[in-house]
Amino acid sequence: MTTPDKTIVISGDTTYREKVAKISKGADILVHELIEATRSERPKG
Repeated sequence: MTTPDKTIVISGDTTYREKVAKISKGADILVHELIEATRSERPKG
């Protein structure tokens, strides 16, 4: 989203995405929503 004075990127991706990184580079504001997995849902390691 671009306003006259700012560039804002909003993402709901829950993991790293190269496309989001490219789009958000140079943005004034990045809103990145994520939900932390419960301990039983987390990958082992």
